Parts: sequence; structure tokens; C-alpha cells
Amino acid sequence: MAVDIQPACINLGEISFYGESSQSITLTNQSDIVTNVSVKVNKESMVFIKKLNDQPLLKNDDNQWNFQLQGNSKKEMKFLLTPRIPGRFYLPIFVKIGHLEEVTIPITGVSYIEFMSANVSGE
Repeated sequence: MAVDIQPACINLGEISFYGESSQSITLTNQSDIVTNVSVKVNKESMVFIKKLNDQPLLKNDDNQWNFQLQGNSKKEMKFLLTPRIPGRFYLPIFVKIGHLEEVTIPITGVSYIEFMSANVSGE
């Protein structure tokens, strides 16, 4: 069973607290065999994912997605992410292929709050 997962990690760099970032993970089944795949995030990380494959996620939605990947095929999973906390963040996505060991794909970045300054002296 040979499945390639790309990218191995995602670094969003600096992103506004109110910003959004569209990212994707591509799973490629390089064998002829149909493979079971499980993708999940921690429940506490669900607030960072606004959409999965263009479908809005609600806070009570399941945090694990299971599907079969046909032999010699690809599946792209698109995530719309929002930081929601200022400072450094770490969002692990866990991918399990068949009976193989679970792989962690870390999503990292630094969220900042934009400030506006105003001159109140009237000058």
C-alpha cells in the first residue's frame, strides 16, 4: 500500500486574526488497491476550520472524515482556515491510511491583530 500525502506540513506565516487562508492536502494512492483513509482534527481545533471542501463546518459537526481512495487516484481535501487566536498557533491534522501508522500534518502560523491609530488632538 503506497499513499503519498502532500504537503507534509503547512506554515501560514503571519496572518491577520480576522484573515482566512485556503489550504489543501492531496492524498495520492499509488497502488492498485482501494485504501481506507481517515482524516481528523482535535475537537478543540474545529473552530479554526471554517470550511472543508467548500462546505461550511458547524461546531457540532464530526471532527473525523472517513472515505475510500480508489487505486491509482488522488483526493484533494481543501480547508478554509481562520486563526481565531492572536499569537502562535498549531493545528494538527491526523491522516491514517489503512492499517498504517497515523501521520500528523502540522499547520502552524502567527496570528496578529491589526491596530489603527487615531489622532484625537484635532491637529
